[in-house]
Amino acid sequence: MREKDQNVCPHCQIGRLHLRLLTYVHVYNGTLVSVPNTPAWECDFCHTTDYDNNALMRIEALVGQAGPPPNRHRPRPKPELRNKHRAYSVEN
Repeated sequence: MREKDQNVCPHCQIGRLHLRLLTYVHVYNGTLVSVPNTPAWECDFCHTTDYDNNALMRIEALVGQAGPPPNRHRPRPKPELRNKHRAYSVEN
């Protein structure tokens, strides 16, 4: 394989892959995990992103088998709209 062909995007076959530092975001067992500065290969044409396998293995090792700490955020229930169809009287 030629050296030039190694950087061709495997998805679109047009663009070139460039190493970038991006934020990896994934949900593990209902908890959002965000890892900044994760090495990834990004196509300059179709913008397809493939994260570096070594970086993903390190993230998986940190999250571990048990997963991240439990998500303690509980969204508040939305307040009901009272008098949604309120009739207004117009006084002259």
